[in-house]
Formats: sequence, structure tokens, C-alpha cells
Amino acid sequence: MESVSIIIPISKNIESRDKSFKWVKAFYEKMFPEYELCIGASDEQPFPKAKVINKAVKESNGDILVIADADLIYDPNLLKESIKKLDSHAWVIPFRKVLNISKESTQKLLEEEPQWPIPIPVDTKKRPHAAMGGINIVPRELFDAVCGFDERFVGWGGEDDAFAASLNSLCGYVKRMDGTLYHLWHKRGSLTNYKENRELLRHYRKGKEAIKNQVEIRRSMME
Repeated sequence: MESVSIIIPISKNIESRDKSFKWVKAFYEKMFPEYELCIGASDEQPFPKAKVINKAVKESNGDILVIADADLIYDPNLLKESIKKLDSHAWVIPFRKVLNISKESTQKLLEEEPQWPIPIPVDTKKRPHAAMGGINIVPRELFDAVCGFDERFVGWGGEDDAFAASLNSLCGYVKRMDGTLYHLWHKRGSLTNYKENRELLRHYRKGKEAIKNQVEIRRSMME
């Protein structure tokens, strides 16, 4: 049986995330005791999520990587069923719907013991779009094939889309499941560097050869 590592990046500089992250961490430890939990943390600003993920992956041991945002919870069976899909698909995004839990409901939930189903009624609002980030399930060999996340993305925006474009173009198209994620409330992060991130992302939207070129640029930067 292939081993699984759950990779969670977290910024140390958003106070409202600290309590919720501890709750989410306890949720994973309780729901998935058989999986390796690898936390990547940084106090750099803007938050270098891509670099933090890459470092955590290097320190992990799993054959399968579950790259998950630090503010999400979901039915544990969803993850297990999604991992099985790697037998017939290159990589997996396990959801189509994200429900944002309100600030008040998040605060109440954090007073409860982590468990599933969610132990109290919560007020939620559906996000209009299902993003490419949130949770990605990918074999380590494919993560390595695209050189992981592009560390030139710093701050909010772009890194998840670039990673997805790289995998879809060079490794095989994603299998998206019909699951639902629940997003715990926290203060918004900084949009510093957003313009630069969007400009870099443009290169990943020019087709397969352009993406190959970006991967090679990053590979040379890592050597």
C-alpha cells in the first residue's frame, strides 16, 4: 500500500488563523491517524506559500501527497475515495463546492472537539467558483516531474493555477470529484505582489511548450 503525506502550509502572521489551524490540525490527526501530517510554516511576508509547500514536501515521506489549505475541513471518506482515483487518473481535486462558514459559526465551532460530521449547525455561504487549489491529491513522482510549486509566486494568487496547469499539460488531466469543502473564517491575507503573480501566471496559459519552458526555468533555479 502506498503511503500518504498531508502537506499543510500556514502563515504565522495571521492571528485569526492560529486557533482555527490548531483545530484543523487536530481534525486531521483524529480523522487520518494512518497518514503522515507535514506542516509547513513561515513568518515571511508576503507569505511564500509555494516555497513553504515545496519545503514540506521535501521533508515528507509519502508516495501520495495531499496538499491542503490550512482552513478547510471535509468528510474524511472524501479523501479516501479520492486517493483511490489515482489508480486511473493522474491527479485529483476532490471537490466542486466550497461553503464558507461565517465568522460567528467558526468561532462557535472552534469551541467544539474536532469531529465529523460537523458537531453543530453552522451558517454557510457557497463560493461562486470551485478553484484549482484548496486540496490537490498528486503522486510524488508527478509533483517532482513539474518541479513542485513555482516559488516565484509570493503572496496571494496564481500558484495553485500554475501548478494545476503544469500537471494538466505535462502529466495528465485532473479528475475532479463532487465533494464539498467547508472553509473556516479568517481575516483576509495581503494582496501584496498580486499584480506580479498574475503576470507570471500568464506564461502558464500559453500552452504546453510555454509551460515546459517555465518548468525548465524553475528546474535550473533549483540546481
